[in-house]
Amino acid sequence: MKIKVNPFAVLLLLFSVFFLDRFPLVCLVFAACAHELSHLCLFHFFGVRTRQLEILPFGIAASFDGVAALSYRQELVCVLAGPLANFLCAALFFFISLVPVFSGRISGAEMPFLCNLALGIVNLLPIYPLDGGRCLFCLLKDRFSYEKAEKMIRILSFLFLLPLLVAGIVLALDTSYNFSLIFIFAYLVCYLLFNGTD
Repeated sequence: MKIKVNPFAVLLLLFSVFFLDRFPLVCLVFAACAHELSHLCLFHFFGVRTRQLEILPFGIAASFDGVAALSYRQELVCVLAGPLANFLCAALFFFISLVPVFSGRISGAEMPFLCNLALGIVNLLPIYPLDGGRCLFCLLKDRFSYEKAEKMIRILSFLFLLPLLVAGIVLALDTSYNFSLIFIFAYLVCYLLFNGTD
């Protein structure tokens, strides 16, 4: 298994280390690891081997050998496992923050809750290569030829990127510092322009 680091991830890491609080970064890395580990476990359960792990600006992406042998239902289960893991982690941290014994001691339960919740929600957007886009692509492959499904998912992804850009601009103007959605938008546009639907 190869491990690859995306250049955008290095830039974001350097930016975060020098200009942002490190605790949110640690929480985001934890959320990304929980997300990807759940994918890996389910793909492994169905007999699919991991070919490559790539560290991305907002998570970790895995490439697999043998996904084509899975049924569409198995592939959907594997893809949805990531966001589900994030929602379960978010629920755990939410309940930890409510326990009276911990409420005064764990002041940091809110940040891992928010990171897991945000990562789960963002990954459900119907934009390829996010999990929501992969689910949509899986459903399209079930109804159309692979080539037609690939064209459709690219068009749909670009259409869904427009509201993401608008939300990113609103968030950046509202907070004056949070450019995360704009970074995600830029990364996804680059991915769609220069990569295939593997």
